[in-house]
Amino acid sequence: MFIFIFMYGVQVMRGVMEEKQNRIVEVLISSVRPFQLMMGKIVGVAMVGFTQFMLWIGITALMLAIGLAVLASSKFDPSRAG
Repeated sequence: MFIFIFMYGVQVMRGVMEEKQNRIVEVLISSVRPFQLMMGKIVGVAMVGFTQFMLWIGITALMLAIGLAVLASSKFDPSRAG
């Protein structure tokens, strides 16, 4: 749990550093309050992480279903009976 929180914080920090290096922050700060900017970064990184987490769950479930279907078909297939 600590590792995931730490990695999340690092991603937010990298986003802030990239914007400072690219001078994008000066343009955004002129039109957005700092709180809104930081909340947008946090929510954006959280949604990317959530999407990645959901993809891993979906891929794992799909592979599990395929594996179980293959095992079940070979177990009950009379032509494969030895």
